[in-house]
Amino acid sequence: MISRRRFQEMVAEERADQNQNMKRIQWLVVGAVWSIDTTEYGLAKTKITLLRDLASKYQLPSPLVQPSENGEMIATYLDVMFKKHGAPMFLKRDLGSPLNCQAVDEVLERHSVLPLNSPPGYPRYNGSMEKGMSELKSALDQRRFQALASQCPLSVDVELATHQLNHRRLRSLQGRTPCQVFHGPQRRHFHGASRQRIFREVFAEFWQYLQTMPQRSPHQVRAAWRLVVETWLRRQGWIIVKEKSPTQVSTISNIFYSQN
Repeated sequence: MISRRRFQEMVAEERADQNQNMKRIQWLVVGAVWSIDTTEYGLAKTKITLLRDLASKYQLPSPLVQPSENGEMIATYLDVMFKKHGAPMFLKRDLGSPLNCQAVDEVLERHSVLPLNSPPGYPRYNGSMEKGMSELKSALDQRRFQALASQCPLSVDVELATHQLNHRRLRSLQGRTPCQVFHGPQRRHFHGASRQRIFREVFAEFWQYLQTMPQRSPHQVRAAWRLVVETWLRRQGWIIVKEKSPTQVSTISNIFYSQN
């Protein structure tokens, strides 16, 4: 038995999920939003942590390769990459993982980067990164097969495979490579004054939104933050949200959706 209020909440959550399944995000500003995620590869289940610029589909060079996923190591890796390549304004990451730990939060705060956490149990929210990891594994499979006799270290193959993927010409980038787009003149760089202004705007809107919420569970607060950030990005013209038409198929499976 559940209360009428809880039933109405469940209906609202299901409708929201269906609406999300009908959305596809196009990222327009190079350098504004990066994504981070970790995958495992090979029989040893080695952990590979990738950073990806969502607008250019550029995978930052030298992915982190380690035997197990470690939050402190990931934080150090992020700090190095931010200093070397310039930090984005937002960073997408999984909610319940070493990517979401105090050490990583401290690095984000130090570089004034706003986190954008995925909903729990919903990897499609970070669909562009999911695709990037799949592409990297395919490229690694080819390289590892070819370099089997040379016993090339996995970290070297990861570096070379990432370089290879970054120099493909993509139709979605009008025939340019991710490397060309990421390092081109259209990339946005964020400095102290502009970062602080964006911080104030986003947090002010988030606080105003919280005042209208009758209940504030952790799940609802995290969902509100994602909504406020998406609304702000749309208003700035940094993203385009496209509604996907339902595909007519004879299945009860949910329509696949991703944020690319």
